[in-house]
Amino acid sequence: MRGPVKIVATVGPSSASASILAQMLSLGVDVARINTSHGSVDQWSSMLESLRRAEEAVGKRVGVAVDLEGPRVRTSNSALVKLEKGDLVTLGYMEGDIPVDSKQFFEALDEGDIVLLDDGKIALQVESVEGFQVKARVIEGGVLGPRKGVVVRGKEPDLPPLTARDRSALEFFADKGVSHVYVSFARSAEHVEKVRSIIRS
Repeated sequence: MRGPVKIVATVGPSSASASILAQMLSLGVDVARINTSHGSVDQWSSMLESLRRAEEAVGKRVGVAVDLEGPRVRTSNSALVKLEKGDLVTLGYMEGDIPVDSKQFFEALDEGDIVLLDDGKIALQVESVEGFQVKARVIEGGVLGPRKGVVVRGKEPDLPPLTARDRSALEFFADKGVSHVYVSFARSAEHVEKVRSIIRS
């Protein structure tokens, strides 16, 4: 038999006011999710304050889920980048046509690897690797927005279990009455235990 269904709703720019959150709670939301991939401590604090006001208005307490960004490799471009099939582009650590925010990403690359951007919407094939700079051919084009995910097909860079941003988020939320912590991109039980140890401390 299945357990009771819980509704989890993300608190974001369009839903962060107390009035909107009150409507969401009235319609059945059980858990409010705060995605720490976006925003700042000040914005997260404002979201929590709005949520508490909404709870008082509706007379209902809900869970608060903190979703950690996790050690995800992302592009660090601030503007849109148009990529057409056949283009030869440069990926570099914080530089190049497609800047990438992780040195470990480059350490995992070899000639012939397929690099997928933005959840696989864009695909590149590596032609050469020189330190923290890579030449790659676009095999599936598109428009690349800022801070999109980067993965290498069939490989995992050796990334730490938590980023500095994750630690800051955990420290901020530790005494804020949070009910859930979502550990993104966990690759072993050790990663989960690391989060638990920080929360306990």
